Amino acid sequence: MGLPGCVTCHENHRIVHPTDAFLSTGKEGKCADCHEAGTEGARAAAAMFADLLRLQEETNAARAALRRESEAGMEVSRAQFDLARADEALTKARADVHYFQPYAVQQAAAGGLMVARTARAEAARIHREREFRRKGLFVSVALILAAILGLVLKIRDLERRGAN
Repeated sequence: MGLPGCVTCHENHRIVHPTDAFLSTGKEGKCADCHEAGTEGARAAAAMFADLLRLQEETNAARAALRRESEAGMEVSRAQFDLARADEALTKARADVHYFQPYAVQQAAAGGLMVARTARAEAARIHREREFRRKGLFVSVALILAAILGLVLKIRDLERRGAN
């Protein structure tokens, strides 16, 4: 179209904050302005959008799982710290969109996906540990109550014997 690349996607005077939706086929999509559905450009945009969306969703799910465990009192700071690498990968993948090569976005997103999935797995492990601790607490309380009941019964028995 003879326009500079940045103006083509980001417009000229009406500055719009870029979002991942620029790559979508929805009303916010910019790629469909020049690339008809089914063309190589449209397929590339769809692939890049899918990679970004998948990484964002996986990162959000991991963050939510870790937050639940943190709110339950479990230590999750290491996993949360590691999850920051997924945010960095998302930022890199978003920047790599400017190469207009789906492979570049996929490569950047792949590392972040691995980090986010690891964080989700860690959240699941922490959840299992929390459940184990909770069950252990109930067992401990039950044993303590049984010991107290046994002591009470023994004291009553001793009092009865002493009264005779």
